[in-house]
Amino acid sequence: MLATELFAALDPFDFGHVLCETLRAILGRKIRLVIAIDSQTVFHVLIKLAKTTEKRLLIDAAVLKQAYDMHEISDIVLISGQSTPADVLTKAKSEAS
Repeated sequence: MLATELFAALDPFDFGHVLCETLRAILGRKIRLVIAIDSQTVFHVLIKLAKTTEKRLLIDAAVLKQAYDMHEISDIVLISGQSTPADVLTKAKSEAS
């Protein structure tokens, strides 16, 4: 499960980084990149330096951590399970509908 969640965080970072660099070149100013994660486990691996034993996960976590340390990522935030925006797209219709 951790592998899937970490891969899901890495792909948007790649896209966001390219977009920020493109906008920087066009606008001539730095654009902040904030990564929002809905997995507490991934958040702890990246921010709290929790350990994982899988080598591939260590590499992916190191990429995101290095980008954060080099200020390519402005902030990494944890979205609570109560307010995950993707739930609207992935969950069944609410009872109120």
